[in-house]
Amino acid sequence: MATLALKGGTPVRTTPWPKYPVLGADEEAAAVRVVRAQNLCEAFGTEVREFEKEFAAYLGVRHAIAVCNGTAALHTALAAAGVGVGHEVIVPPYTFVATATAVPMQNAIPVFADIEPRTQGLDPAEVAKRITARTRAVI
Repeated sequence: MATLALKGGTPVRTTPWPKYPVLGADEEAAAVRVVRAQNLCEAFGTEVREFEKEFAAYLGVRHAIAVCNGTAALHTALAAAGVGVGHEVIVPPYTFVATATAVPMQNAIPVFADIEPRTQGLDPAEVAKRITARTRAVI
């Protein structure tokens, strides 16, 4: 087995990783257009609504909702699914914290099901053990 780069072996990569996110001239022009039009909020402009319409059309669905981050996306999805008081949502314990914390934002209860060591995704057998009459979703 080769020696790890950390221990003096040859690194797999010798050039710096690209910066994230990768933004170019198109993104810069769009940002300048929004700032100059003072459309920094959906209430004052059309950029977000236009994006939602175009994205919905791309997906072939009637509606799409733009949100500011993954936490807001999870919260929105749970609300749209009707998750509420006393409902249970099965989540993995090995994930970003928002996966579980979005659940109490709907006054529901997160129920942890373990992951598969090989895939690090939810173990379907563990999920099945935790489904009750109060289960409304699995994330």
